[in-house]
Amino acid sequence: MSNKIVYLIGVVGLTGIAVLISQIMKARKPRQFSDDPVGALKDRRDVVLDQAQTATNEAITNIQESLDELRGRLTDFTGQSKRRQQRKLNKQIDGLNKQMQQIVRKLRTTASLER
Repeated sequence: MSNKIVYLIGVVGLTGIAVLISQIMKARKPRQFSDDPVGALKDRRDVVLDQAQTATNEAITNIQESLDELRGRLTDFTGQSKRRQQRKLNKQIDGLNKQMQQIVRKLRTTASLER
């Protein structure tokens, strides 16, 4: 019996705390300027600050997502540019090899003529 009473008191206490917190957290209407000019300005300032904070958080989230996407593309771009540069260097090496082979052939023909 006493456990039930303690349990009920606990439930009632938690419910009361929950109601109190909800009332505190509940958005109240801004004060009227004609009734309380300073309070009304403070209320409007709070509303504007909340909206600005929300917009700032959204902008930061969007920028972060864009940066993450760009970082992902950067590795692809770096890989592509490396492959492109490697192809270009391979072509240059092929051209130099052909020139070297031509020079070696000329040297052999001139060396055989001089003997």
